[in-house]
Amino acid sequence: MEDKFEPSQLIEEIIKRLETSEDPSHNNAPDLTRKIYEIDAPGLQDVLKFNEFDLVCAAIDDLINDGKIIFNPENGEIKIIE
Repeated sequence: MEDKFEPSQLIEEIIKRLETSEDPSHNNAPDLTRKIYEIDAPGLQDVLKFNEFDLVCAAIDDLINDGKIIFNPENGEIKIIE
């Protein structure tokens, strides 16, 4: 699968998806990977095999390091810091 985003574009896409999300329980790396890259992988282990998952995780790490989002390790949920 071809990467359709530069790193800065992926960060913007993640923020946009978090801002417009109707269900916060889907604000996690696997679900964001599925939505952003249109990956049809129902199981968590399936999503983890995709390079795109690693790209999303790296972008999430950048957002955390920049103080823009927080990550809840108990449920994997990601939230924008207001």
